[in-house]
Amino acid sequence: KLASYIGTKEVLVVKVIDSGGLQHPDSPRAISDNIFGTYGDSEQMTSQFAACSFGQFQITNDYSRNIDDKLSDVGVMTVTINRSLTNSGRGAVYSAARTATETKLGYALPG
Repeated sequence: KLASYIGTKEVLVVKVIDSGGLQHPDSPRAISDNIFGTYGDSEQMTSQFAACSFGQFQITNDYSRNIDDKLSDVGVMTVTINRSLTNSGRGAVYSAARTATETKLGYALPG
């Protein structure tokens, strides 16, 4: 079955810090603004998905569960993994990041 791309989907952005401290240089605040427009960015992922779908697909950081105490900023969680981003395969990094995210949240992610 194909995924539905109509409606509103909850999106959690995960900033990953590797075992050596390597991470994306943007702060959680900047990431939140770039994805959700939290602090005034008028052209971000949220607005672009809505525009490209003629308003039929929206993303939100308004979650069905309260995870505010786990977030680094609005819609952004930061996790540390015990893998190197430069010396580990994509699958290993994904698995470590997913496990760290689920551990921090206290429940399994969908999908």
